[in-house]
Amino acid sequence: MSNAYLIVSGRISDKATVEEYKSLAGPVLKKHNAILPPENYKVSNVLAGDSSPEFLLRIPFPTTEDINKAFADPEYLKVISLRDKGFSELSIYSVS
Repeated sequence: MSNAYLIVSGRISDKATVEEYKSLAGPVLKKHNAILPPENYKVSNVLAGDSSPEFLLRIPFPTTEDINKAFADPEYLKVISLRDKGFSELSIYSVS
């Protein structure tokens, strides 16, 4: 049972770079017990706030500690530049 979730919202600016990022980051998240594939939602309307994401992802993890370990993993740290290049807008939250 999942007790923690990674919530991601954003807007893609470079699809090829995002695909490369996903291919490298996905195995790292899985190594730290992420349940993949994520639930993926298309944002149809922003009702309040200044961001304008086009998608929302929900990725279950057993614990918040697993999320923290995934984001501190050296293999994940290597792909942050791809993440930053591929998205024009990105927010990542850890929730429990």
